[in-house]
Amino acid sequence: MHKSLIVILLPSLLIVCGAQTPPTATEAFNLRIRCKQMADEKADALAWHDMSDADGASVGWSPAVVARINDQTRPEVLGSWSSSKYDAKSNRCYVYIHNHTRRKSNDYEVDQIYDAQVDDLLVHAEINNGKKHGSIWDESYKGNRVIGGDANYDAAVTYMYELMADPRK
Repeated sequence: MHKSLIVILLPSLLIVCGAQTPPTATEAFNLRIRCKQMADEKADALAWHDMSDADGASVGWSPAVVARINDQTRPEVLGSWSSSKYDAKSNRCYVYIHNHTRRKSNDYEVDQIYDAQVDDLLVHAEINNGKKHGSIWDESYKGNRVIGGDANYDAAVTYMYELMADPRK
């Protein structure tokens, strides 16, 4: 009698308590593919794009004005990439974005990690004309979250490496 009650109640208890079964190999593979797609989409959304003639026209600019503004504001891209990590343990998709651009008076390098499933910026580290800034917004991070300075930049970069580390190594 007691065993049959346990067999009935235990699965119900696990469902109520929110216990999750880990994804199958096929599910994990598909989740990693989707995570990479989300990384590519986020990188594209954050990249600099020329203003379209239609956007310019909406504020009364001619195609010639739009072309001139695009030429004046277009950065030189020195480096740009993204990567992703699906973490089966937490069921989260982390997206790492790196951009390094230069304009006439500005050299800007930025690294960011997003939780792609909820589009939250978790960590940000930048070097803007040699000045370093770092910030961590991830609620699970236990350290200092103050923005600015070499120490916070280093803490942000270190945390990025921890979030993106391969758990198999």
